[in-house]
Amino acid sequence: MHFINVGQGDSELIINGTDAVLIDAGESDYGQTVTDYIKALGITELKYIVATHPHSDHVGGLPVVIENFTVGEIFYPVLPESMVPTTKTWENVLTAAETADVPMNEVSAGFTFSVGKAEFTVVSPQKDSQFSDLNDYSVVLKMDFGKTNWLFTGDAEAPAEKSMLASGLDISAEVLKIGHHGSANSSTAEFLEAVKPQVCVIEVGAGNSYGHPTDSALRRLSEVTGKIFRTDISGDIVLNSDGEKIYLPT
Repeated sequence: MHFINVGQGDSELIINGTDAVLIDAGESDYGQTVTDYIKALGITELKYIVATHPHSDHVGGLPVVIENFTVGEIFYPVLPESMVPTTKTWENVLTAAETADVPMNEVSAGFTFSVGKAEFTVVSPQKDSQFSDLNDYSVVLKMDFGKTNWLFTGDAEAPAEKSMLASGLDISAEVLKIGHHGSANSSTAEFLEAVKPQVCVIEVGAGNSYGHPTDSALRRLSEVTGKIFRTDISGDIVLNSDGEKIYLPT
């Protein structure tokens, strides 16, 4: 599991067996960074790409990635018509996918796919979700690999977290990718109580203008675990697992 340092943005690469899935790719100027990182691992094909939601700090770098790898399929969240973006950034993603003949499919809670022996389940958004902020439509993925569980939350904040709790889905996970770069309105106490993470990873840019991660979010995280990793401090973060244990960076 690679949390790629893309500054104030998100990008995660999961490799299992001969399969790989990329979740987001940071802003457009990080597309080459993500591409180079993946190539350095000897990967030429991405079974899936997940665009958690159409904000530039998550999908801006995807066109460069799509141009440089064989991609099987791209997943993005089901959105109400009023939330479908018309930004140049999102248009660039759609154009790159069309040019490379990569199918793009909307996903919502209950959708599943596999990467090697890792099983992924979308736990948010619900198909009929009604949020006022695009962040809350982020595709939230739970990954089950052997006895280990991982949760990737995009930019989901309190409304999406509340929806997940109400759904009754099992969102418990040993590793939690913190929502929205550690914003004040993410990682609520109720959500953390349900997830019960042993390890938290925050993808965030050093000295960003948003004040992420916020003191309030860090305080809530510190109450559930002392193992908090940050890309603004550590750069790229790599976690390994054999399906039994999770091995942390040394």
